[in-house]
Amino acid sequence: MKVYLGIAAKHLNDVLENGIRPRGRKKSCWSKFPSRTDMVYLTKTYPFYYALQADDKEVVVFEIDLNKLNQELLFPDEDFIAQAVKQKHETLGDIHIGIRDRIEDYQQYWKISLDELGNCSYKGTIEPSHIKRYCIAQLSKRPLLSMELLRVSRSLTHNRHRGTRHVFG
Repeated sequence: MKVYLGIAAKHLNDVLENGIRPRGRKKSCWSKFPSRTDMVYLTKTYPFYYALQADDKEVVVFEIDLNKLNQELLFPDEDFIAQAVKQKHETLGDIHIGIRDRIEDYQQYWKISLDELGNCSYKGTIEPSHIKRYCIAQLSKRPLLSMELLRVSRSLTHNRHRGTRHVFG
């Protein structure tokens, strides 16, 4: 199975040399529900949306062979677990941090997270040899493409993979 990761293109050479590493001390793109610092977040659905969060004029989306990754290091996206266990009287904010910090307790749900939410996470570095290919998009030079990729990526319909398929075939 193929999964994707979208980031600012300025990181391309570093990724090709050192792999895709967790963000570590770098600031999360998500201020309300910050991601884990030791995980790489992968998607089969929204790579261009996530790449656009880098707020850069040039982005790169990597295609990764999920079957080559160590399955024991795959985890669900904490947002998926939070949405699944949330009670009516709770907000996601009430439970998100606790689930994020204990994501290891939910490791067995990574496939469901990928199927249902479109995302999962990987604990550690994804080696360069696991990257099948990549696509650089200069979105500042193609604003209509940027809008289309963002629109398709955020769609909740069955066509939500169309933007990724269009670029990667």
